[in-house]
Amino acid sequence: MTGEASDCYDYRSGCQSKYRIRTVEHSIKYVARVLLDIMWERKETTIPNLNVDLIVEVIDETPATLTILYGSYARGDATVTSDIDLAVEFGESLSSSERTQARLDLVERLTTKLNTDAIDVVPLSQVPPALLEEILTDGILIYGSPIDVERYSDQTVKTTSHQERLAEFDDLLADLEQVV
Repeated sequence: MTGEASDCYDYRSGCQSKYRIRTVEHSIKYVARVLLDIMWERKETTIPNLNVDLIVEVIDETPATLTILYGSYARGDATVTSDIDLAVEFGESLSSSERTQARLDLVERLTTKLNTDAIDVVPLSQVPPALLEEILTDGILIYGSPIDVERYSDQTVKTTSHQERLAEFDDLLADLEQVV
């Protein structure tokens, strides 16, 4: 069975490409290779004075589906007073109260395992646009799939466009005030 050419995002090269998927088995093997590459890259990620593997171990025991380290640790300018900033997405099947409880449990477990209370966990679905942009720009994916991160990238583009429209409207109002 021969598949048709389709647009694919190649995470190894970081490029949009056309691939001809020959069989379902070939597709599965390709996806497995990409996922292994991604996991290997994450394994090679070391952050000074932060045990990422321990964080991932704790996250693995929660209903989190995506976790991005952001802030000073992700940028590489953390100091002894820096907190650990994590943006987390929980499974959609959880109710709002269950997500809140999962977030509190995650903070409690991380506090115990990392022996620090300097931990900030924010739900990705509720962060303001400016923070979302910072998370996506400087953040390091430590748990989950890059495909899930792309959903939030799309939101940032839409939000930025809306913000640009608001800024243009503010400029128009300022111009009207000068005229009147």
